[in-house]
Amino acid sequence: MSGHDAGAQTRWLRLLGVLLAGLAMVWLAVAYLAFSTEGSDEDGPLPREEYAWAFDLEAYLGAADRVASEGSPYAEAVTAGAFESGPGGLYYYSPVLAVALLPVEDAPLSDISTWWFTMHVLALIAACALMPVGTLVRLFAFAVAAFSLAVVRDMALGNISTLLLLPTVMAWRWMDRPLGSAALALAISLRPSLGLLLIWQGLRRRWHALAWTIASAVVLVVLTLPFVGIDGYLDYLDALRNLNTPSNEAAPPNGWENHDLGEVARSLGASADAMGLVRLGSIVLGVGAMLLSLRRDREVSYMVTLMASFVVVPILWDHYLVMLVIPAAFLAQRWRPVAILLPLLSWLPSLGFFAIVAAMLLPFLVRDATPETPDASPEAVPAA
Repeated sequence: MSGHDAGAQTRWLRLLGVLLAGLAMVWLAVAYLAFSTEGSDEDGPLPREEYAWAFDLEAYLGAADRVASEGSPYAEAVTAGAFESGPGGLYYYSPVLAVALLPVEDAPLSDISTWWFTMHVLALIAACALMPVGTLVRLFAFAVAAFSLAVVRDMALGNISTLLLLPTVMAWRWMDRPLGSAALALAISLRPSLGLLLIWQGLRRRWHALAWTIASAVVLVVLTLPFVGIDGYLDYLDALRNLNTPSNEAAPPNGWENHDLGEVARSLGASADAMGLVRLGSIVLGVGAMLLSLRRDREVSYMVTLMASFVVVPILWDHYLVMLVIPAAFLAQRWRPVAILLPLLSWLPSLGFFAIVAAMLLPFLVRDATPETPDASPEAVPAA
């Protein structure tokens, strides 16, 4: 293909990317109108009751209210003993999120949910804009993510999966810089399984990055201690210890399901003991992939470990698949453009675990970075 033809193709692709990104914004606006207002099951292609508008946000605000009134964001049912996940109002995150929501804990849910949805859209835009990939990949990453089921479900529920894209992309872009480490610490405070990336920093002997991540985590704890005290963090440890593995047999009526490998095995008739072995195999797979990736360049290894953090835990809600957009953009930039479509696999939630595993293993097909093909360096990001 001549240089003129290649330039024309790039311009057309960029135009298509802009068009799809615009359509994605319209799609998100329609999703907001569909799920934030009363309606019947026929109000669109996505049944409203399966998305329980602001279901998770209500739990977060409830946790903030408990901080204000009791000094701990955790309900007694969460800390007193083993509790089966499923009913509404449960809060298992660190105190950081609950403290952050203190300024709005008394505001009407209808008002806060609109603000929260807007924050999700802005976080998605910012995350895609900050990806250390070319402009074309950024445009298509945003469009594909917005049209994925995982993002729509996450925004409707008011969960934090889409918000988590921003700090994890920042940790990718500024991998060995204090800002990237601070972003990683924030991400870990919101989703503890991402703590695998803390171990990864140590295994790769990124001592400065590891020190900054730990220091940032300490700062988050210090900033929240005046609100929750030491007891609040002890409650957090109890909450994590008491969190049972969710079973689809006890799934709430809104259709949410756990799609980890153990539940896949159970759906095929596996016994409880067999499920335990399968979940152990899942841990071995995730940890093994992370260890094997240590021989590869840091971007490849980061992508593998990021996805492994979802493989090693026995919980995989549909909206966790939001994170697929990060390895999708990486693979589209450094391997095959078609990989950008990876987030659309979230429309097949029963295959969620296998989509995560694919996103974990595909980076091994990417060639290691060279001076001509640098890894995550904002100063060396190609334009297209």
